[in-house]
Amino acid sequence: MRLKYIIIVGIIFLACVSLALIYVTGYQIDLVNKDIKQTGIISVQTDNANIYLDDKLVGNGRVTLRNITPNSYNIKVTKEGYHIWEKNIKLEAGEAEILNNIVLFKENIIPREFSVDQNDFFNKIADTAQIRVDGGEIYQNDQLVTRFDKNIYGASWYPNNQYIAFTYNAKLHIMEIDATNDIEILDKDSQTPIVFVNSGKSVIYENNGKVYQADIR
Repeated sequence: MRLKYIIIVGIIFLACVSLALIYVTGYQIDLVNKDIKQTGIISVQTDNANIYLDDKLVGNGRVTLRNITPNSYNIKVTKEGYHIWEKNIKLEAGEAEILNNIVLFKENIIPREFSVDQNDFFNKIADTAQIRVDGGEIYQNDQLVTRFDKNIYGASWYPNNQYIAFTYNAKLHIMEIDATNDIEILDKDSQTPIVFVNSGKSVIYENNGKVYQADIR
């Protein structure tokens, strides 16, 4: 009787260990179809912002979601006083989708006049390497990034090189290099590029014949 009890306990223990190994190695048991499927991981890293998966709040700041069923998902990041960041992703089996270049920009920006002494300041200081504008199109290394129905001016890099700033329809826009999360930051009618300062927290730009500095993060 005691031996039988030990054997049963041993079988239960091995079953639990097997299930745990299946889970930690990225697999999921499908009881309906009696199958074991490989899952994926979604990791989102932000600066004290709320993180949503398909409109369900899953955490704040930094979140790693394991054993996620391969599928298409919507990731949304929100923070009071800032523009929403949003992206649709397709998670494949065995894949880790890491979103760690998320930048949130302020909604209500208050510019202040700024003095510039250097001639041709913006064209000399702005980071425009490998960016080309042709009418309403933006190219990176001769690869089309996006196309608009009106002319684009003054495209330049955000400091992390994952976002592009440009002037469109008398507004300063900032968007990701995959053409997602395109937002209007502030009024800007000049064709010169902008200069990011303070690690991208502020911008210096021209508008209506004057130079301004504004905190955007």
